[in-house]
Amino acid sequence: ANANEIYIKQVSGTSTSVTITQSGTGNTIGDSTSQTPTVDIDGNSQTIVIDQNGSNNALTGYLKGASSNYTIDLTGSSNTQAINLNATSSVFDFDVTGSSNDLIFNAGASSVIDNLDFDALIVGDSNTFDIDILGDDVVDDLDIDGDSNDITIDQAAFTAGITNGHMITLDVTGDSNTITLDQQATTAQNIIGLEINGSSGTWSVTQQ
Repeated sequence: ANANEIYIKQVSGTSTSVTITQSGTGNTIGDSTSQTPTVDIDGNSQTIVIDQNGSNNALTGYLKGASSNYTIDLTGSSNTQAINLNATSSVFDFDVTGSSNDLIFNAGASSVIDNLDFDALIVGDSNTFDIDILGDDVVDDLDIDGDSNDITIDQAAFTAGITNGHMITLDVTGDSNTITLDQQATTAQNIIGLEINGSSGTWSVTQQ
């Protein structure tokens, strides 16, 4: 069967509920080779669910709005996902089951993403996960179960003089994982909680 492709553009929608499901191999949501987003969903109080099941699939998307709930479910191996989020007071759930996936999550690149609740569950080996968040009062909760995963988290405060910094809770089970954490805030307190169960891991933690 031929691979499937999905392209969406929504401008200023409110209380929208969108569910996208793809199954198989070589499917795409959006186009990683285009400078113009081909999956661009904008609006407040949204519920967005994207479910990709299979291998060698790709997701490239821009999600925008406030007070919204986003869920990305990925099952399979050798997939590529790049998510750009600009949403304040929102919840983002990222669940991955599989190996050798390349995952990129950017939040707050073009507007504030205050009060973001970011949850991720990664089950599998040799995944690469790059998380870059710019905003205030961001809470990350990540659970990683597998070997030889490479996880990078960069968080920086958006506003000077804020009272709430960033919090990262990271639970890792597995061997030979590489974890890099970098938290920065202007005046607020940053908190990192780590629980590690495994051998031969490489860890780097920086707070400013």
